Amino acid sequence: MPPTREPGLDYQSREEPEHLHYSPQEYPEIAARLELLNQLARYDQTSREVTFPSAGEPSQEALALTEALDEQILAARGSANDLAVASFDIDLTIHLPDEDDPAARGTVPVDRLRELRAGGYIVGTCSDRDPSDQLETMERLGFTPDFCIPKELLGAAGKLLDGARLTHVGDDDRRDRRIAQESGWEHLWPWEHSGL
Repeated sequence: MPPTREPGLDYQSREEPEHLHYSPQEYPEIAARLELLNQLARYDQTSREVTFPSAGEPSQEALALTEALDEQILAARGSANDLAVASFDIDLTIHLPDEDDPAARGTVPVDRLRELRAGGYIVGTCSDRDPSDQLETMERLGFTPDFCIPKELLGAAGKLLDGARLTHVGDDDRRDRRIAQESGWEHLWPWEHSGL
């Protein structure tokens, strides 16, 4: 169970750290790595094979993608220094006005993701939903993330963006906080998003 928000605490008091302003034009090598990450995530079976090798023999596509991923991770060392990355879970995190269950709508407005991007962040989603469903959901809200990945790829994403300040925002103690911290990402609860 995540901790409840304590009354009287100011969740907006975290000082804004300085970081470089990301744009695909200025950082084409980072943009290429994000595209590789998205390509890997789109192969649902590939993602499972990478994460759980006992699931069966990896396909040739999976092997080629993971080989490319390994090469890019080696080349990535320090290349994202001073950039900032914000990853968001979707369900119970991002405000989804069309959700039938009000409790499932989340509290982070999509405008916050737009603000972060305007402020130079790389902004993506990392959810238990399929990557294609993540993208479709976010595009319905009028926002196209820089990456849409399953939570099992959060560690690979961090390695591809070596040197960046990495923050994952999500509501679940096991599937968000623990995975983020084990993957080298800072974790924030949804009500702490203003601290980015």
